[in-house]
Amino acid sequence: MINECKTFYDMLNLIEETGSTLRKEIYIKYALEHVKNAEAFFRLAFNDTVYGVSEKSFYNMLEAQGVKRHPDTSFPHVSDFLAQLEYVGTDPSDKKIPDLVAFGDDLQDKSGNFQLDLLYSFFVNLSSAKKKWWCRALLHDLRMGANRKTINYVFKGLGLKEVEKFGLMLAEKIDIYNLADVAKKLNLPCIMECKYDGLRMQAEIFNNTCILTSRRGKDRTADFPDIVAALLTKFQNQTVLLDGEVVKFYESGENESFQGVMKKDGQGVRKYVCFDLLIDENIDYQYRWTNLEMLWSSTPIEDILVLAEHYHCNKIKDAQEYFEYLIEMGKEGIMLKDKDAKYVRMSRKYMFKCKPDYVPSMQKEHEADLLITGWKYGTGKNHDTIGTLCLIDRSRTISVDVGSGFTDADRVELTEMKDKLEGMICEIRYNEKTETNSLRFPRFIKIREDKEEADDLSA
Repeated sequence: MINECKTFYDMLNLIEETGSTLRKEIYIKYALEHVKNAEAFFRLAFNDTVYGVSEKSFYNMLEAQGVKRHPDTSFPHVSDFLAQLEYVGTDPSDKKIPDLVAFGDDLQDKSGNFQLDLLYSFFVNLSSAKKKWWCRALLHDLRMGANRKTINYVFKGLGLKEVEKFGLMLAEKIDIYNLADVAKKLNLPCIMECKYDGLRMQAEIFNNTCILTSRRGKDRTADFPDIVAALLTKFQNQTVLLDGEVVKFYESGENESFQGVMKKDGQGVRKYVCFDLLIDENIDYQYRWTNLEMLWSSTPIEDILVLAEHYHCNKIKDAQEYFEYLIEMGKEGIMLKDKDAKYVRMSRKYMFKCKPDYVPSMQKEHEADLLITGWKYGTGKNHDTIGTLCLIDRSRTISVDVGSGFTDADRVELTEMKDKLEGMICEIRYNEKTETNSLRFPRFIKIREDKEEADDLSA
């Protein structure tokens, strides 16, 4: 069937419409074997490069050019909206996939109106098929039921290099007051550390250069020149790989919230808090920490480079007391780490985090009932069900999009009632109010059909 497709984009449409995972793999393999630039397209769609665009960017691009959506028409994704647009007086361009790759490279350092103009000038003359699939590729959301794992399975079968994903070791949630949860997840004795509220960052120093990489694989070197300079001074002529967090501290010793780390307001000092040494990821954490301490003490100390608070935890009572102390001091929570674990990127098996939001007795102040003002479809396998609810509080000063906390059953139920969702009340849980009148890490709990008025979160 796929051999009847006239273009690569016909093949992509067929893959999107096919329900069988096995058949999708067969079709992707066929496309890779018969289309010259198919590999480059899939690599762009599944790599870790941050192009700085979202669905909203494309809608803003169109609105800036006077192109608006009909109020009675709903599209599952902006790519579907783009595909049905016709630009009178222009012919489809002859741009090829290598042009898309080059455009993606150029797009990375663009922002604001310049980014919108660049998007428009590139997409305006594309054929409908290219508008649809190239938009999805740049958004890393092909919406065809095939993820990076599927692509890499096919790549491997063809002897192609797999699409690599940058990753750091991640943390699983734990309620340290739930002894069953502790027994299931945590090996005691372990290591306990302060959980800082900042930007997770890998620091790589080699050949007297320094690269800072965010958790999502974005190069953030240019954002923190003071930290880069301090790292280069401290580890001159050395090769060092660190895992840590960029945190803003004030003279009082308090650290800024997550939102404040990127603010350049002249208040506070941004520091790099280091908690792991990754030169050898195959040795146990307790020994990686010992090596880190030795490395730290053998070089000149820089004021904006600090080691994380780090203590041994012999019994869960130690963790509970330290957690309570940290919360009293205004910190975000506690980290618990398996002292005998290797550093496993993308794994959540050996590192755990506890914040007040994870402890039932501390959760009530982090719940709210908000007014639903709209909704959006999900992505990937959830592209035909509701994936996001748009919410606002009674004072209309706090607005937030909630896209997590849904079960599959929730998504189906919400989609069935989508025509009457607007104006209803939704109960959510969140970590904290932000400085930009939003809520950090909001999660869906349930629809409150018993309530007609939203909470006022302006106070």
